[in-house]
Amino acid sequence: MILRSMRGRALFVVGAVLATSIVAIVQPVTPATAAAAASVSCAPTPAGPDADVPPLASFTAQEPPQRLVDTRIGTGGVTGRVGAGCTMRIDASAAGVPTAAEALALSVTALATERGYLTVFPCASGRPETSNVNARTNQMPTPNLAIALLDDDGTVCIFSQKAAHLVVDMTGWWTADGATRFRSISPERVEDTRLGGGAAVPAETSHEIDLSGIVPAGTSAVVANLTVARPAGPGYVTAFPCGATPASSNLNFLAGEARAVAITVGISNDLKLCTRSNVAHHVVVDLMGFYEPTPQFGPTASLTPVAGTRLADSRTAAAPWTSRFAAGTVRSLRPTAGRADDSQATAVVVNTVATGASGPGHVSIFPCDVDVPSTSVLNFTAGEEATNLAVVDLSADGEICFYASTPVDLVVDLFGVMAAPSGSLVEHLRFDAHTWPAYSPAATDYAVECDDAPVDLELDPLVGTTMRVNNVPVSGGTIRLPGDDDRLTTVSLRRGSTTQMYYFRCVPDGFPRLEANRPGTPTPGWYLTLTGMTGGGSFAVILDEYGGPVWYKRLDRSGTDIERRSDGRIVWVPNLGSRYGVEPDAGYRAISLYGTLVDEYISYDEGGVEHPTDHHDFVELPNGRYALISYPIVSGVDLTALPGNGWTANDTIADNVIQEFDANGNVVWSWTLSDHFGYDEVPYPVRWDAGGPVDVWHMNALTATDDGSGDYIVTARHLDAAFRVDRATDQIDWILGALPVSAPQLSGAPRLQILNDPLGGPRRPHHAQLNGDVVTLFDNRTDMGQASRAVAYRIDTVAETATLLWSVSAPSGQTAFGLGSVDPAGDGSFVVGWGPVQPMIQEFDANRNLVFEVRQLPGGQIYRVLKEPKAAWSASQLRASAGGIAEAP
Repeated sequence: MILRSMRGRALFVVGAVLATSIVAIVQPVTPATAAAAASVSCAPTPAGPDADVPPLASFTAQEPPQRLVDTRIGTGGVTGRVGAGCTMRIDASAAGVPTAAEALALSVTALATERGYLTVFPCASGRPETSNVNARTNQMPTPNLAIALLDDDGTVCIFSQKAAHLVVDMTGWWTADGATRFRSISPERVEDTRLGGGAAVPAETSHEIDLSGIVPAGTSAVVANLTVARPAGPGYVTAFPCGATPASSNLNFLAGEARAVAITVGISNDLKLCTRSNVAHHVVVDLMGFYEPTPQFGPTASLTPVAGTRLADSRTAAAPWTSRFAAGTVRSLRPTAGRADDSQATAVVVNTVATGASGPGHVSIFPCDVDVPSTSVLNFTAGEEATNLAVVDLSADGEICFYASTPVDLVVDLFGVMAAPSGSLVEHLRFDAHTWPAYSPAATDYAVECDDAPVDLELDPLVGTTMRVNNVPVSGGTIRLPGDDDRLTTVSLRRGSTTQMYYFRCVPDGFPRLEANRPGTPTPGWYLTLTGMTGGGSFAVILDEYGGPVWYKRLDRSGTDIERRSDGRIVWVPNLGSRYGVEPDAGYRAISLYGTLVDEYISYDEGGVEHPTDHHDFVELPNGRYALISYPIVSGVDLTALPGNGWTANDTIADNVIQEFDANGNVVWSWTLSDHFGYDEVPYPVRWDAGGPVDVWHMNALTATDDGSGDYIVTARHLDAAFRVDRATDQIDWILGALPVSAPQLSGAPRLQILNDPLGGPRRPHHAQLNGDVVTLFDNRTDMGQASRAVAYRIDTVAETATLLWSVSAPSGQTAFGLGSVDPAGDGSFVVGWGPVQPMIQEFDANRNLVFEVRQLPGGQIYRVLKEPKAAWSASQLRASAGGIAEAP
C-alpha cells in the first residue's frame, strides 16, 4: 500500500474498506465466504519485541469485504462476549489469506456496556501499550480500522480491556511486493446527489458512480471521503465494487445526521463504485487517490507498519504534551524522530483518541507548514471517547500538527510510516512514456520512449527537497516537456547537502528496449556493444553499470563488431557479409563520439588475390598500428582430406589472413592460416551456400597478447580451437582445441592436453583472450546439443596442458550459435555476451556470482560486448555527444 494525504488535508484511514461496522438495526449476517478460526484466552499478554515486518508496497482489496469474526452469532468459532482482560487469537489463514500477506486491513468493531479499549497486535510480539478502538457505552457500535500485523503463522491478536462483543471484517491485505501501488491526487468531488436539487437515493438501491476517465484502466481500489447527508432515518451505508453483494457497512448514522468517513474500497473492472443504504439519503464522494497497477518506472513509497508506539498523551506530565488542550490550541509532533526511516518518511499513520471533552468539538491533523484546514479527522462529544486512524503528510520539518476546537485531552499512537525508497529524494518521478532501466536513486541515466512527441513528467518531492527541471525551479506536479528524438531532460534534486542529478534521453524510433537487473554490485565501467545487428539499422551503444544508455549513435547499416580506440573514439564495422566479409571496398569505421567519420580501415589485396575486410575483429596496436582479418577466396584447392562429404579435389575455400598495418596504413606483416593447418585437422567445415566456397577455418577473433611480444591469440571456430601465433617467427606456439593431442598437425605446434574439463575442450569457440597464463573464451558449442558457456583455462607451456579453471553456462541451457564473447577484467570479474540468448549481457564477479545482466525486449542479439574502464570516457562527455547518426564514408 502506498498512501499519503494531500497537502493541507488528512485522510481518515489507510488502505482497504474502512469499516464494515454493525449497528443495532442491522441484523448479523452469515457471510458466504469462509470465516477465520478464532479462539479466546484470558492469560496475561506481556509486552514483547517489535514485529519484524518489511515495508508493505502493495494492497489487495478483498471483494466483497469478508467477515472473519462475529461473537454475537459465533462466526469464526467464538460465541459470546470476549471477557475483560482477555485476548482473541485469529487465524486468518483459515479465511484464505495468502501466505505472502504481511498485514491485514481489519475493521474492528466493539459493542460494550462500559467504556474500554481494544488493542490489535501480532501475537508473538506481545501487546503494546496502545489502543486501536475505544468503545462507547450502551452497546453503541464503535468501529475503527487497524493495520493488523500478522505473525509468521498468519495469526493476529485482539486484546479487550472490558467485556465486549467483537465484530472483525477483513477488507484486504498488504504484501511486501505486488501488482498495485497507490497514486494520490488532489481531492476531486466525483459525486454529490444534492446538486441541482437532486432526489435522494432511495432505500435499498445501489447507486452507481462511474470513475472511468478519472482513474486509469486497471485501477483496483479507490481512496475517498464518503459522506451521508439528510438520511431519512437511522441506518448504515456501504461502499463496494459494483456487481458485488456486500454484507457489511462503512458508515452508521442517526436520522437527519450528516456523517463522513474515509474509505478505501475495491471498484469493479469497468471502474465503477457503488453505494447502498437501508434508508433514503444523499451521498457525497470526494476522491483522494486510487490503487493502480504498479507504475512502469519510478520510486513509490511503502508503508512500514508499527505495532504501536505512543507519541503523546496530554493526560500525563510526559513530553511532548504535558497538559490538556485548550480551545483553539495547535500543538506539534515529530513522529518519526529517532527512526531509521526518518529521512525518507513522507507521511505517518496515527491513531488519535479524544477523551474528557468539556463539550462537542473536533480535531484536525495536518502538516505544520500549512494553515489549519477546514476539515476534521475526529469529532467528539462530552462524556465519551472518540477514536480515528489517520494518514497525515509531514511538514518540511517532518512535523504534524493537532488542532482542537474544544478543551480536550488527546492520546496519539504511531501505527505506520510512509517512506520513499532509501536514498530517493522523491516519492514519485515518472514519465507517461515507457522509461528504462528500472529506477534506482543511485542510477543517473535513463531512456524515455517519447515517440517524437511531448511527454509528461510527474514529480512529487520528499519534504525539504527542492527541484529543477532543465535548470528551471519547479515545485512538483505534472510538467509537459518536448519529446523530440535525442532530447535530454535533466532533473536536479537537492535536500540539505545532498544533490541528485538524473538524465532522461528521448530515444529515437527503433532504439532497442533494454531491461537491466542488478543482483549484485558490478565493477564501475561502461558496456560497449552494437544492438540490432540483423535486419534494418543498428545502434552503437554505451551503457552504464545500471543499464542506462548514456551514449548512442544510429548507424546507417547493421553492424557486427565494435571496439574502443585508446583515444576514446569508436571503431565499428558494418555487417560485410552473411558469415564473413565479402565487400572489397568496405571496412571498419572510426568515428568520434559526435559521430564524425575519422578513418576507415580496409584490408589490402595481396598476390593478385582480393582480400575483403572481415567484420569479426579489429586490433589496435601501439604507435598507431592496427591489424585486420581478411577472408580471401582461393580456388583450385584439393579438399579431399577434409572430413565429411561433398568436397572435391578442385574446390574453393574462404581462407583466413591476418594483415598488420603501420600508422600510415601500409601492410607490414601478414599471416595466412592455411599455411599452418592441414585440412585433416578441421572438425567442422561448412559450405554455407550450394556451389559456394568452403568456410574451412572461420577465424572469428584476433587479440594481441599483453606481454609486449607482439604475438596474437587467434580463435578459429571451425577448427574448434584457439592458438597463439608468434609474430616474430610466424609459427604457432600452442593450440588449445577439442581435437586429441595425437591429431595431425601441419604446424608441428603442441596441442595442449585439456584437463579438468568434462566436455573435453571448446567447440565452435569465439573471442579467445590471453591474460597472463589464463585464456578466456566463449565456447559456443554449436550443433552439439549443449549450452554455450564462458570458460577459462590456465595454460602451462612446459607441461603442455590447459586446465579448466571455471565455466559458466548460458541462461536456460541455450546455444548462441555463431555469436558470443567473454571479456575479463583485472579484478577477476568478467562480462559475457550471449549473442541471441536473453539476457544477452551478463556480468559475474571473481567468484562467478551474477552481479548484472541486460536483456532486450522482446528479443534481439549482439555479436560482442566489451566492458571498458570508467576512465575511458566521462559521463558528461558521453551525454554531450549522444544521439544522432554516425557519419558514413
